[in-house]
Amino acid sequence: MPRKKIDRFLARRVILLILLGSITALLAAAIAGKAEVSEQVTLEDVIVMIMISLVLFFITGVCWLYTAVLIKNLEEC
Repeated sequence: MPRKKIDRFLARRVILLILLGSITALLAAAIAGKAEVSEQVTLEDVIVMIMISLVLFFITGVCWLYTAVLIKNLEEC
């Protein structure tokens, strides 16, 4: 059975959201892993790095939740 045009569009969107979520999770983990106080890095810098990584993890969660909703809607149709 051939796929409809909208199904192909939604499948591409699902793949894009999964990749975007994975990239933001990788960046957030890399930033959080490097956060430490040293001679050149102050406590305020570390707090900013952790806040940026938290925002990126939030974006990851939103992407993956939206992907789950899209997949559920595709399966129901």
